[in-house]
Amino acid sequence: MFILLILSTTPALFAQTKKVQAKGDWEIANITPETARGKAIEVAKSNALRSAGISELFTVINTNTTSERLSYFVSSSNSELSGEIVNYKIVNEQILTEEKHLFYTVSIEAVIQLKKNKRDLEFDAYIEGIKEVPYQNGENFSFNVRPTKACYTHIFWFDEAGKGNIVYPNPAEPSQMLHVNESNPFPITQDYKIRKETQEPVESISVIFVLTKKDIPYTSKITLEDFHQWVLSIPSDQRVIKYHNIHITY
Repeated sequence: MFILLILSTTPALFAQTKKVQAKGDWEIANITPETARGKAIEVAKSNALRSAGISELFTVINTNTTSERLSYFVSSSNSELSGEIVNYKIVNEQILTEEKHLFYTVSIEAVIQLKKNKRDLEFDAYIEGIKEVPYQNGENFSFNVRPTKACYTHIFWFDEAGKGNIVYPNPAEPSQMLHVNESNPFPITQDYKIRKETQEPVESISVIFVLTKKDIPYTSKITLEDFHQWVLSIPSDQRVIKYHNIHITY
């Protein structure tokens, strides 16, 4: 279990502070109460940032599911706000028992400095053709991408274990500029097959579309943390991120 903080480098258009209250807890299991206390404080900080609607100061907590983490990341990364905690104080802390498990619980009051991102509100994209009902194992996966400005796209998938890969571009389909206000069909030259890799009745996969005004290659490992860092290295007015959660069954 860990917490990853990624700081924004986007210049601020304005700065103001906001005071919020937040709570965090961490189970005291195979760690000392002091260690659990520290982790609970970090969770409380994360919740304070979420309450303030912060985007670029992004917190990843491994106790969340992959789909929850990605969903929050996408929504926060597309936000117009970023910021950081400039001060906080603990207003309450205690050890609680819940169903024979011990948790260190911390409540904080945090002062957050808000900043406004430079966003291009005319830059957006619409993903069309992804099914809401479950896909069958081995079924073809197709969709259309309709951007409002000329751009490129990288398409990723991640499963609930955090394993991922790049759908596009790929060796058979090199990156190319998408047509503006047109439905650009995918796949381009080869079939994308849906594959079920677990024994669960229904498997969930997160599909992430990162659209950028310039073609920016992805050269890192396919991990959630490397993916997050790559996205946040792209200026906020140069990118749009879209998220779809699909389900696979037999």
